[in-house]
Amino acid sequence: MALKDAFVAIGGKLGLIRMVSTTATAGPGKIPTRKVTLAELSTEIRAEQIRELTEQPVELSLDFAKIFEAAGIAKLSHGWTVDKLEAVLAGPPVAGMDRTEAQKAVLAMLTADKAHVHEVVQEAMARDKALDAFEVFAHKKTKQRVESCQSRIVELESQIASLRQQADELHKEADANRAAWKAWHQRKVECEKAMARTLGILVEDAAITIDGDGDEL
Repeated sequence: MALKDAFVAIGGKLGLIRMVSTTATAGPGKIPTRKVTLAELSTEIRAEQIRELTEQPVELSLDFAKIFEAAGIAKLSHGWTVDKLEAVLAGPPVAGMDRTEAQKAVLAMLTADKAHVHEVVQEAMARDKALDAFEVFAHKKTKQRVESCQSRIVELESQIASLRQQADELHKEADANRAAWKAWHQRKVECEKAMARTLGILVEDAAITIDGDGDEL
């Protein structure tokens, strides 16, 4: 809704448009304005075409112009849009004018181009409506993607926890094997020493080889 609010703020600042609940005429001696209801300015958009845009993989990087085009927002023949109005207000000579002068200048430009304030407002409101519709569809699709990612994260974290547990068990098993090997090797050394002492009665040269600490694991 921000686009419509911004446009209404621009128009309201200049006094070109006022949103009211009923229609009325301008008082004498005042710059003419048109009082309209939001219902009068509301236009229909092609919601289905907008939904189809969200099926594209890059929907969130789409230019807004494509959304407006899909919504069926026709370009006005006189070329006045909220973008043009914003540019006119920001540029010379209007940017340097006071409120009353700016009113007259903008109204003169609109009149010269056979453009009406309500047409520009309608176009801006249609844009806002298209963006709101796109937001609904895109939010739903993005939410589904986020939920899918979160679901996958839970699965992976569960697998990671399981793998960590397996790794811990393997570490323990490896340590147990190292300890068993060390104990076995120590018994081997003791056996070899006992045999060497026994054979020492019969031979002078060592007939039994005795290992040191053994190979590391």
